[in-house]
Amino acid sequence: MIVNPEELSLEQQIHVFCDHREFVGCWGSAFNGGIFWEEPTEATTHVISDGLPNINFLMFDAILGNRANYVKVVGRAEDDPAGPAKLSFAVDVDQFMTYWSGERNDS
Repeated sequence: MIVNPEELSLEQQIHVFCDHREFVGCWGSAFNGGIFWEEPTEATTHVISDGLPNINFLMFDAILGNRANYVKVVGRAEDDPAGPAKLSFAVDVDQFMTYWSGERNDS
């Protein structure tokens, strides 16, 4: 299931986080709904990131006690010469799938 938490009501976000135990997504506040987990130690997040996460994310994980995996698979994207100059990122999907396959096989 693909979810965009920012498009959900608070009640819907609570249901998503209470009804599921494994989450994959990009860094940011998307996993803040984890505060609604009744048993955070049963939850696992796989955070697609570009390296060492923000210290606030690590603190949040420590407070909750969930299993948080930061997967470094994001890099700078090539700038599109026809598009506006902007900071853009790209996910190395093959690298993430290698991680995901290994993670799933280890369980």
